[in-house]
Amino acid sequence: MKFFNVLVPVFSFVLLLNSLASDIPNRPEKLKFPVIPIRASKAADYRVELKSGPVAYVVPIANCRLSIFRILVRTGQYVDTTEKFGVSELTGTLLTTGGTKNRTAEQLEERLAFLAAELDSSVGETSGNIHLNLLSKDLDEGMKILREVLTEPRFQEDRIALVKDQEMQSIRQRNDESSDIEEREKDFLAFGENFWANRYMTAATLEGITRADLEAFHQKWFVPSNFVVAVSGDFDRDQMIQKLEELFANWPFKGQKPPAIPTGTQFAKPGVYIVNKDVNQGRVSMMLPGILRDDPDYFAVAIMNNILGGGGFTSHIMERVRSDEGLAYSAGSRFPAACIIR
Repeated sequence: MKFFNVLVPVFSFVLLLNSLASDIPNRPEKLKFPVIPIRASKAADYRVELKSGPVAYVVPIANCRLSIFRILVRTGQYVDTTEKFGVSELTGTLLTTGGTKNRTAEQLEERLAFLAAELDSSVGETSGNIHLNLLSKDLDEGMKILREVLTEPRFQEDRIALVKDQEMQSIRQRNDESSDIEEREKDFLAFGENFWANRYMTAATLEGITRADLEAFHQKWFVPSNFVVAVSGDFDRDQMIQKLEELFANWPFKGQKPPAIPTGTQFAKPGVYIVNKDVNQGRVSMMLPGILRDDPDYFAVAIMNNILGGGGFTSHIMERVRSDEGLAYSAGSRFPAACIIR
């Protein structure tokens, strides 16, 4: 009897497995999946033009316990002068790491750590970015800190020196990797040596950047009229809109409207361009003109590239060059679409 009690559940389990197996098609193409409705959000539903200047996208998410802020700033490395190239990058780094008028850099870091909050900033080629992530219960204090950082950054001298030292190390290591050289030379060929994005910080320009330069850059571009704000989290939407109005109200400086992003690219003449470097590995790249992101063939080109060389080990180039012939460790293709500059 004991033996029978043990076998019954085992036998039932085997029957259950057989039943489930009979429901599984014998070919992958016979598999059927339920239709999952996709309800795409419309940005216009969350958009609001704040009286204090910025355009904001406010998205409440119930029960997530977090609030996340992202501020896009209409500025970028393209507004740097040649003599002071690098001011934008240093300003972006030190805005949230160099303290505020009422807090040293160390005090700011300590308070953010206590709140378990993330606060960082940067300035890239065509835009700046500020990011704040914190618990919704600390929303008021977090927005107060954000206001301090945006309006009264300290740009602490020892932090400026630290960032300069780090940048100097990057300059010294610029030609250590053949991949870095290749990317730089490809940009020269693709856009032209005089194109604004092909400027590089030098030891001389880095040493010439002062705290006053950072303050001037900050007050010139970091104003509400140059902000696009996105906020999501556990909050009431109407209350958040009011908080944002207060956050950006009565700005202490006026700032300027940024100029249009320069154009004027010049693709290199067809040919073979060689950069000699004494390393064990060689690198070969082939370039051709691409498309804009609003091109009607954009998605078709993306699929084509995935099949050709962008799909990893399943793509034709990787399979042929590496897997079949063993001629290279890495081989592939990219077909990035350029942003539309107006």
